[in-house]
Amino acid sequence: MSWWRRTVHRLTASTEELEAEDRMREAVAAGASPIGTIEPRQRVVIAGRIRDVRPATIRQSKRFEAEVDDGTGTVTLVFLGRRSVDGVTPGARVKAAGRLCLLDGAKAIFNPRYELLSD
Repeated sequence: MSWWRRTVHRLTASTEELEAEDRMREAVAAGASPIGTIEPRQRVVIAGRIRDVRPATIRQSKRFEAEVDDGTGTVTLVFLGRRSVDGVTPGARVKAAGRLCLLDGAKAIFNPRYELLSD
């Protein structure tokens, strides 16, 4: 993209679009695949910011979920047998690896290997 086109894009794009592009660049720089391009049943490495966390309710078995967004899509990290995971909080940057599957139609990775990234 030419310098002029990039400048015009940065001036006319919404804040959300620019933030999504920044998250995508951060993910690629961390050596991850864009979430929007990965398919179920593949071993994947993703990276992004945690958008939301959901601890299990009392009626559910112990499980903790964290939704990761890289600007191209989202993946839910599901930690079975845990009610919380230290450092996994909204806004934190994370890199995770595991086999991608579908959970209620959404992309998910169960018990991923993960690494918290510095800002």
